[in-house]
Amino acid sequence: MNLSWVPTEPCGSGDNFGRLFKPLRPTTNGHPWSVYANIAGPSGSRCEFDIEELVSKQNMVLGRGGFGVTVQVNSHLVAKTNLFPEMVDWSVPFIDNEFSRYAHIASQVEEVMVGVSMKHPNILRTFGGFWCESPGYQLGGRAVIIMERALFSLQEFMWQIRDTSVVPAVELDTLRGLEYLRSRYIQHRDFTHRNVLVCSQPDRKPIPFAFKISDFGTSCNFSTPDQPRGNRTNMAPEVLWCLNSATGSDIFSWYCVMWELHSGLPLFKYKGSEQGYCKKTYAENLSNMVGVYRPDDDATLDLRYMTSINASSLQAKHKHARPSVEAILNSLIHMGSHIADKAFVYIGVLCITLFPQERWSPSALLGGGI
Repeated sequence: MNLSWVPTEPCGSGDNFGRLFKPLRPTTNGHPWSVYANIAGPSGSRCEFDIEELVSKQNMVLGRGGFGVTVQVNSHLVAKTNLFPEMVDWSVPFIDNEFSRYAHIASQVEEVMVGVSMKHPNILRTFGGFWCESPGYQLGGRAVIIMERALFSLQEFMWQIRDTSVVPAVELDTLRGLEYLRSRYIQHRDFTHRNVLVCSQPDRKPIPFAFKISDFGTSCNFSTPDQPRGNRTNMAPEVLWCLNSATGSDIFSWYCVMWELHSGLPLFKYKGSEQGYCKKTYAENLSNMVGVYRPDDDATLDLRYMTSINASSLQAKHKHARPSVEAILNSLIHMGSHIADKAFVYIGVLCITLFPQERWSPSALLGGGI
């Protein structure tokens, strides 16, 4: 990849929270690198741009997430990069530990490696990545990921068309994408409306779009195994209780997302009295539906995270009685009485379970006529 630009300095010495940082010297001399897929990418895909300039232009920023931004490179490519320490307007962890800095870069590099290894019509293409040196920058530079450009996110798409007749196509495409990931032993761990992107497919009928799974940053980040990873509003019970996630965790999140497309409401209410996200509210509604995990040591319930979800109270209420399949189905039927696609409501018992091994695989769901 041809990098025809001169690295520029970070835009300031502080962040939006008033915290100051000092430019850090790397402990070793880095070497420029690039990784790219062994395929013929779109014409004009050479990377001749200054990432520092792009991230500073609001009209070039297409999306923002917990660890950075996605910016437009040209009509068919985007670049995803971290934005430490000059944070924009959302809360991002400040990396003040050398090991954590390198761990963060390692997860970005792994995201590039995972991305370029995948080729499937329902997975957003990753064409490559490279290291962008930034003098004085806290990490010494940025890992930049070059990806296929989409039209918009599933969230934006559904908001614009307001038509649930397209949902079966979304179900089909995303299940095919999840089945491909499962065949490669990859957990996504952050399946949300925002991480399903809509791309043009003019020859498809009745809608000229394809739906593709994107963003494998959380999939590659195992730096905090003692904390739940991924989207907090579609969190599987094993993730809520800080146990190992599995490919079945993605199926749980998939059903939650599709439910919201069908019904216009989340499957598990998560808003508290202040109408903002509330861990306790989500944990209570999830536990009422599927039950709870029982820790080997009750002292675990006194940990800070466990107290934040009111784990002791949930244990006292549900530990002796796990809801039956019939009870879960009846709850889904009652909650989804306004959903036109009754078959979708009924398959909920195959996806919404306490244990991930009880959930059907994407291929089994596809074979069931979805």
